[in-house]
Amino acid sequence: MKSLKKRKEEFIAFLQKNKIPKKLLDAFTAVNQQDFFDEIYEDRLYGQLPIPIGRGETNDEPLALARMIQYCGIKKDFHVLEIGTGSGYSTAVLAQLAKSVTTIEIDEELAVRAKQRFIKTGLSNVRIFHGDGTDVDESLGFFDAVIVLAGCKKRPLLLLHVTRPDGMIVFPMGPAHQQQIAMMLNHRDDNVEGLYPVVFKEFCSFMPIIGIYG
Repeated sequence: MKSLKKRKEEFIAFLQKNKIPKKLLDAFTAVNQQDFFDEIYEDRLYGQLPIPIGRGETNDEPLALARMIQYCGIKKDFHVLEIGTGSGYSTAVLAQLAKSVTTIEIDEELAVRAKQRFIKTGLSNVRIFHGDGTDVDESLGFFDAVIVLAGCKKRPLLLLHVTRPDGMIVFPMGPAHQQQIAMMLNHRDDNVEGLYPVVFKEFCSFMPIIGIYG
């Protein structure tokens, strides 16, 4: 079996081949998957097969995750909201790009495990909460970009209340078996039919969200 170093190099090369921007490649390079997944799944690290993270959940498909982060347009001074912490791997990648990341996980056990990993890896610009990310309280603050890592059947309009003007919300939208990456800009245009229109990108497949949008 190839070494983890070699597999990581091939993983980054795969993302590069698919035209993922350099700053995002650097973010993925800075994060080690072995810090965020159980060691019994070491043979799946940096591959295309789903990795179990416990509680019947698996990790996100790598290229779809990279695309969604790319469409968020994250800058160094951004405060980012992530819905669906999972193992914490995606959070760690986001933390390389943004000033701060607030992440919400609905499963308490997964949230506890992810928090332990953040502490162990020394991530200091991440806040994690256990709760329903489909109904976020404004007390958490306002965010320059929002990423939802679970399939939504309809637009997560409540998240607009915690998104800064012209901030981007990126989420998978569609039925449980397949979605499309969707981008919704927090820009109200009374001249456009259907306020806050959505732009659809590539097809993807994420676990269905738990909450009002699932």
